[in-house]
Amino acid sequence: VVELNLGLLELERGRFDAARDRFETARSLYAPLVAPSSTSLSLLDLAEAKLAFIRGDLDGARKGFSRVVETTSNEVRRAEAWEALGVIGFYQGDLSSSLDAYQRARTHRLACWGPEHPSLGMLHSNMAETLAALGDHQGALAAFDEALDLLERTLPPDHLDLAMPYKGG
Repeated sequence: VVELNLGLLELERGRFDAARDRFETARSLYAPLVAPSSTSLSLLDLAEAKLAFIRGDLDGARKGFSRVVETTSNEVRRAEAWEALGVIGFYQGDLSSSLDAYQRARTHRLACWGPEHPSLGMLHSNMAETLAALGDHQGALAAFDEALDLLERTLPPDHLDLAMPYKGG
């Protein structure tokens, strides 16, 4: 667990090679000790996938986030992985995959936090962007409105995330 946490700190500091090294060490320590569905291993998979994404390796990131979706028993991590897969699908131009992943993330986020959590507002904003790219402008406007409404209810009035739904407005 120490190596994983140190790797996460390195990732946060932007020291990507050091983060990769820590994650590799953590994986070698975890592999013989924990089940693939363990919370620690799913956190490591998420961290490695985030590192791949930051480095522009979208295929590597997709593989890592997909592994989390398939193996973790942690609903929060599964929701995070589905949302990341939605972002990757959007960046790769696979808009139907993006929308499907966002919808799956929404299901898991609702199960974890209920309908009044700000992360759902951000998710609706991302879904709206995908809907707009698909040409569903009415659906996109409705999703942007839903995102803004939820964020206004759940965040302080000066929170920066309140600007996100305006990216499509």
